[in-house]
Amino acid sequence: LIVVGDGKEKKNLAWLTKKMEIDTVTWFVGKQAHLNKWLDNFDAFVAVAEKTKINDLLIILQAMAGRLPVIAFLGQGFEDIIYENKTGILVKTDSGESLANEITRLNQDKHWYNKLSLAAGERIEKHFVFNKALEQFEKIINQA
Repeated sequence: LIVVGDGKEKKNLAWLTKKMEIDTVTWFVGKQAHLNKWLDNFDAFVAVAEKTKINDLLIILQAMAGRLPVIAFLGQGFEDIIYENKTGILVKTDSGESLANEITRLNQDKHWYNKLSLAAGERIEKHFVFNKALEQFEKIINQA
């Protein structure tokens, strides 16, 4: 388990990994300037930032294009990209238990994992001309 970021929940997450006895296989790598370089090493992508930024949307598009199942919070703007239980998973922001259950489900149910992975990649290929969208997002970000 690789946890990227330095949010206020880091201490709680570290405690939880010890309680679940997965602390020896969990790495807290802190904030990463180039998260997209990590995507090839991930089995899934979980986006749980308190506030969504344009870069978060870009990373989710990249993760989906790489056929990674994505889990994200409801009400953060991801609903326009992720179709619930079709191209990804959306959970309530106040439900750590639901988030944990969905991560566990992805790990245990390979059919579910493969279904979401394929559907995520197909959605991006069909509805987003990825290279063009990436260029447009980069232009917007660089102009800000």
